[in-house]
Parts: sequence; structure tokens; C-alpha cells
Amino acid sequence: MSVLSLISSGKKNGSGHIGRSLPLINYMKKKWKNKKFIIISNSSDFKVEVEREKIDFKKVNFSKTKSLINQIHNLNPSFIILDSYELNNIFLKQLYRKYKNILVIDDHLKRKQFCKYYLNYNFFSSSYLKKIKKKITAKKYLLGHKYFLGNFKKKNITQNNNVLIFFGSNDNHKITFKILKILKSSKFSKFKFYIIIGKYFFINKKKFKKNENFIFKETLNKTNYFNLLNKMQFAIGAGGVSMIERILFKITNLIFVTADNQKFGVKLAKQKKLISYAGNSSSIKLNKINEHLENFLIKKKYNKLKNNLEKLDNFDGFLNVFKEIKYEK
Repeated sequence: MSVLSLISSGKKNGSGHIGRSLPLINYMKKKWKNKKFIIISNSSDFKVEVEREKIDFKKVNFSKTKSLINQIHNLNPSFIILDSYELNNIFLKQLYRKYKNILVIDDHLKRKQFCKYYLNYNFFSSSYLKKIKKKITAKKYLLGHKYFLGNFKKKNITQNNNVLIFFGSNDNHKITFKILKILKSSKFSKFKFYIIIGKYFFINKKKFKKNENFIFKETLNKTNYFNLLNKMQFAIGAGGVSMIERILFKITNLIFVTADNQKFGVKLAKQKKLISYAGNSSSIKLNKINEHLENFLIKKKYNKLKNNLEKLDNFDGFLNVFKEIKYEK
């Protein structure tokens, strides 16, 4: 019997789906030791990373529903994880009719889902529960940041003027470069900026060689990335998975939305006063970016955020999820 995961990846989807699902799958491997684990994705961009974890990998076009269903039937899985925005409702209904033991990992409420376990790790208020139950067909609802897939133990906010700049795998609106052009100014010289260059974009580092407080890093594995987060006081970046990670590391965040799927989670985090929101990277003007950076780093308009971040408890999201699910033959 196998555990099958269908996960979106590639330049269009970025690395968020694989980044949150793969650690859970590795956790499950330790608990379900005699089970075979398989990942099906619409891109082979993360094939090496998956196979390094001794997980079988298959690339399949998610738009070819019939072919995808046939592949799944041939594998006959006992447990299925779905982490994709590209699987249509017809496919999801078909899958749920035959395979009830399905865990869906989601971060917005744009589409219907059909599953046994529905996981959405955003910072929900209780008023959302009825709305979710109307839209999502599930037997168990795993809702809230305590189900975010990670083990978060950071106790105190770091005070060191270290700033992480990270916009994920893609940077279609070149927001990283726009921000760095502003941060070159001497008024930001007391900060040390750690800039992560994503898998699918390029920054000409030579243009910033005079800025000794700029430290560039290529895409990091999860362990090295979390080690870096532990050293940060501030972060400037996108919404989505990486935003939740930074919040749970109690880092004070300035957020730019870089994709539509981030809007829901950013809205909820903003309502809880856990982030400072700048705007959408596709439309924000350079003078507005400058204003937000000055308010955030120099004028220090973030004390309420710090207090709310301090109140976040430590937790083991893997354990919280695993306690709720059951492998059934």
C-alpha cells in the first residue's frame, strides 16, 4: 500500500507547495515506516530534491484528467495528499468517490474541495468556520496556524537589525531589485540585509558590490533557511508559505503580495495585526515602496506587531496534524 501526493510545482507555481508538503511527507515516512511514498507533480523541477529523500517521483500533466486518474488507479493508494490549485472539480469529485482517505492542504477558499481532512493553516477567526464548512466537503477541519507544517520553538524576538529579503522562487515584478535600489541609501546602512535569490529569477549582484551590508544567498534548503530565520529581526517579502514561516519565527514582517493566492492569507494576518502590509508588487510605485521602507525600518512603526508576535505559542505542527489523521487500508 502507498501514500500518494499530488503537488504542483514549476516556474508558474513556485516552490511553496512542495516546500510545505515535502516536510510533512518526510514526517509521515518516519511514522508509517513500511509504506511506499510517491509524489506526482506537473513539473520535474524538484525531482532531484524529492528523490534525494528516497521518495518515488512521477511527472504527469495535471490538465489531462483521464490520464491522471488512470495513473492513480494503477498505484491504488491508501492515503492521498493533494496540494495543488490546478486540479479541477470534476477530478476532485471523482477521486473522492473512490479514495476517501484524502488530505487537502490549502491556503485560501477560492475553490471547493472534497476530502476527509482539510488543512488550512491561516490565522482564522472563529467567524470563518461556517463559511469554510459551506464550501469545503470534509470530515475533519484542521484550521489555524497550529497546523502549519513545521516545528516552531523560537522563544523571543531577535534584536540585531538583521533583515531578510525574500520573495520566493519567482519575482515577476522585480520587486527585489526595486527594494534594493532604495536600500542602497546610507540611511539604511545600520541594517544588515540577507537577500535570498529565488530559483527562477536573477539579480545582478555587481550593481550592489559597494553595499557591504548586502549579503546575497542562493535558494537554501529547509534546514539552512530556518537557521537563517532564527537570526532575523525583520523581513521584507511576499505572502504565502514563507510569510507564515517568518511570522511563526516571530520576525517583524513588511509584506508585498506577489500572487493572487497570497491575498487571503495576507488579509487574515493583517487583521490579526501580525504583519505590516505594503501593497501589491505588480502596481505599487517606487515612492510608495520608499515610504513603507522608511516607516518600517527607520521610523519603527511596528511596536504593535512585536507585541502580537511575542504572544504566539511554540508548537509542533507536524505532530498536531498527524494526531488528527489515520492511515486506513
